[in-house]
Amino acid sequence: MKLRHEQLTTHLQQPLAPFYIISGEEALLVEETVAAIRKTAIQQGFTEREVHHINNHFKWDQLTVSAQSLSLFAEKKIIELRLPSGKPGTAGAKALQAYCQHLPEDTVTLLICNKLEGSTVKSKWLTQCEKAGVFLQTWPVPTHQLPQWLQLRAQNAGLHCEPKALQYLAQHVEGNLLAGAQEIEKLALCYGDQLITLADVEASIHHNSRYDIFTLVDTALSGQCEKALQILADVKHQGGECILLLWALTRELRQLYQMALTLPGNNVGQVLQQFKVWQKRKPIMQTALTRRTAKQWQQYLHQAAKIDPIIKGLAPGEPWAAMKALLFKVAR
Repeated sequence: MKLRHEQLTTHLQQPLAPFYIISGEEALLVEETVAAIRKTAIQQGFTEREVHHINNHFKWDQLTVSAQSLSLFAEKKIIELRLPSGKPGTAGAKALQAYCQHLPEDTVTLLICNKLEGSTVKSKWLTQCEKAGVFLQTWPVPTHQLPQWLQLRAQNAGLHCEPKALQYLAQHVEGNLLAGAQEIEKLALCYGDQLITLADVEASIHHNSRYDIFTLVDTALSGQCEKALQILADVKHQGGECILLLWALTRELRQLYQMALTLPGNNVGQVLQQFKVWQKRKPIMQTALTRRTAKQWQQYLHQAAKIDPIIKGLAPGEPWAAMKALLFKVAR
């Protein structure tokens, strides 16, 4: 059956389904959904957990073996299948269909994917999996709903915030839910149950802003190569998240590629308006559009896509070195 994200809390008050498909393009929402199901599973006695990262070398018979084996100290098991592409291939599709036709007892299986294409959602294998369990798709929070999303998250953290403070935070994170969630956590540590004002949020955001990943991305897009590489070194030294930096950079590369495709026959101002670019970012995006072609932005996107599996340990390479190489090309 299909389940909406807002129905999850009520659903988790019941015995869990044997199979879940969780997908979405917003990593934070996907991972928090998985964490909520996992927590409930543990409370319901599923004490053993196995995680399988599925790539081209994954042998699907491992799934059957895993489901049939329990440790000496566990009676129930959680199996997590991480399939970012959402495309199991012919062998994987057959294996998943067969698995869902004979789901093991005392096992909860989670199939975790990025956003699924329409053809995948309608595929035979996914339809079979959905019939056997629950299909939950998470969706990005629309820009106009971001302040409300932040408010709910702040309330759940026990915070009291001025509306203007949350509006400013929403403008700063610009749709990046992970960055927004991290700012809420930071505010909770700094201010507790005090009333949080606009000035408090501004101070929190701009504290150590020299090492902010958004500053790094903007610096690279502006063509300041040496400065961008220095900030990258600072971000790494400060313990920054490479996956978050990749997310922020990829988002801008994708938008610049789409804008560059639209640019012929239009002036830059029209294109920026069409893509609803924030006023404060227009100079940066305009500079970037004049520096590169659509083909070059597309090449950078392809290079960025290769960094994701490196970060996740699914491909050889050092994440920060790969990120440095990409930023150098963007900024030089």
